Amino acid sequence: TMHGPPSNPGIIPRTARHLFDQISPDHGVYMSATEIYNGNLYDLLGPKKRVPLKILESLQGVHVCDLTEHQVQVRALQHA
Repeated sequence: TMHGPPSNPGIIPRTARHLFDQISPDHGVYMSATEIYNGNLYDLLGPKKRVPLKILESLQGVHVCDLTEHQVQVRALQHA
């Protein structure tokens, strides 16, 4: 499952735990989440209105326009 109960967490909590176990608490960490559905990309942390996001590609890399980012606390996730 994506989330799961505390006794058997899903892929999201397990992935977050693994990633944050590797990061120093002094580093700033930002998180975003997207979903691809019927060929469209959606922001899972943004406003409730589901509007497909645009993807821009350049020599510098790939950028998702208007994607929501939230700063997360590494310490809070490591000790939860």
